[in-house]
Amino acid sequence: MRVVIELDLSVPWDPPEPVVPPRRRGRRWVAAVVVGLVSAAVLAGGAARVGMEPVYRVDDVRILDLQSSGGRILVSRYRPDAPGTLAEVRRLRDGRVLWSLPLAVGQRLAFLNERVVARMSDDGSGPVTVFDAATGNQLWERPRLSLSGRAGRLLVSEDLPDGSPQLPTYIVTDGGTLAPVQLPGLIQRRYLAIDERTGETVWTFEPPSGAVAYARDDGLWVLNPDGRLETRDLATAALIGTRQLAWSGTVSWYSMSDHEVMVVTAGKVGTDVYDVETGRLLWRWAAADDDSVPYPCTDTMYCLRDDTGLAALDPRTGERRWHLDGYNGAFADDGRTVLVTNFGFGSAPNAEQPIAAVDARTGRKLWEITGWRLTMLLEGSRVVVWREDGGGAVLAVVNLGTGRPTLFGRATAANRDLSCVQNAGMLACVADGALSVWHLP
Repeated sequence: MRVVIELDLSVPWDPPEPVVPPRRRGRRWVAAVVVGLVSAAVLAGGAARVGMEPVYRVDDVRILDLQSSGGRILVSRYRPDAPGTLAEVRRLRDGRVLWSLPLAVGQRLAFLNERVVARMSDDGSGPVTVFDAATGNQLWERPRLSLSGRAGRLLVSEDLPDGSPQLPTYIVTDGGTLAPVQLPGLIQRRYLAIDERTGETVWTFEPPSGAVAYARDDGLWVLNPDGRLETRDLATAALIGTRQLAWSGTVSWYSMSDHEVMVVTAGKVGTDVYDVETGRLLWRWAAADDDSVPYPCTDTMYCLRDDTGLAALDPRTGERRWHLDGYNGAFADDGRTVLVTNFGFGSAPNAEQPIAAVDARTGRKLWEITGWRLTMLLEGSRVVVWREDGGGAVLAVVNLGTGRPTLFGRATAANRDLSCVQNAGMLACVADGALSVWHLP
């Protein structure tokens, strides 16, 4: 499991966005790769096709966004007769409204997990009210909630002191120099485990001064200024493991995977990568003449962007494996094959994106599709793509082994990007304010 720690812990947690950003952890894919280059012409003429009509549509009132969890979808609807929005929780399989809640301007409703949702402010400040996701019954309130992890029916929250900056840390470049500008380790932190049904505090933990903690699925990881990397049980906060990095200082930024820890130290230029188990320094990345910094883009490699494309770095040595022109992000791999795309930073929302599968060792293209735009990843070695077609949009699932798409849905006119979520074998998308839901092929 790979986690990128942005250290923006004052903002409440939201379910993952449909499209995986370059720093988000990669997903493992099991795919038998068949070598072949698939052109847009082949796609147009040879795509498999299943039923295109959605299971249902909701288009009577403009829908602004959506989320999904536990067989339900949460939509935010425009209210033409009142300020603010109307949040609706619907049953995913048939669209039936289970309950709804008016929201004031600056408020939102979000899944905390599949069982509970929270009403909160857009900027993460102010009180939080938690509701049962199935019934809408109010469960509890708190003055503040900054969700950073989950453990069973416990919600792990960071309790930042009043007046803490909304973004405890960020990194800028100045003349090609990596320049940390805030010090998250100098902000005193406290972590709480909260019962999702009652709102009661089950345990509290305060890291030592200068330490930074983050909740992953396998525990609460605490990096101390003396280099101790502690793991604590999310259910109890009990110490369950300690490792020692060959590092000390004040953390400006760090990321973790199962095998490496990447650390940026305040007051120093560059990035250091350490082995999680032994703590030894594996490699160091010095600041270059641009703002390119390596980041863990999949489970088995680091990525580095430049003016022409994407370079893959070995996570254990930092050595460059390959470079691919025209692409700037990798978002899935199975150890042998990597899925890459051009995320189109700064381009129009509906700009086409090339998508390709490449050999993880050499970067050789196994297949490539063009004329489509990436929507989201699915379990089972598949990816959902869409493209404009006849004033609307068609959606397809692409098999990662062959690059062959299967058309399965048609949406309304997509003047802007599609926003999609998937849950329980179904895909729900909003295009121009209309919601459409399909069974995934």
